[in-house]
Amino acid sequence: KNRDVKSVYIQHENVKKRDYEKRVIQVEKCSFTPLVYSTSGGMAPQAQAFHKQIAELTAEKTNEEYHDVISMMRTKLSFALLVPDYIGWSCLWHFLSHKAASEV
Repeated sequence: KNRDVKSVYIQHENVKKRDYEKRVIQVEKCSFTPLVYSTSGGMAPQAQAFHKQIAELTAEKTNEEYHDVISMMRTKLSFALLVPDYIGWSCLWHFLSHKAASEV
């Protein structure tokens, strides 16, 4: 089934809302914003709005330019999304190289 990226993001937002929103509101007594990202750095609409609001508030508080703040946030997010992927691949490589060595 071919769908555009935005509809996939929205589907994942809805799944997270269904799974967590009720409990967060009832137990934690706060609001819930699902943050959905792709491994390539893309963001679902609610994650984009969240980052925009945080960047605006941070820029205002620190007297920095919005574009500098949002750029730094995106850079940090990109690295944060890459680390688990890197760890996963390096663990797989380590496992496979040790398995191959033990078979010799």
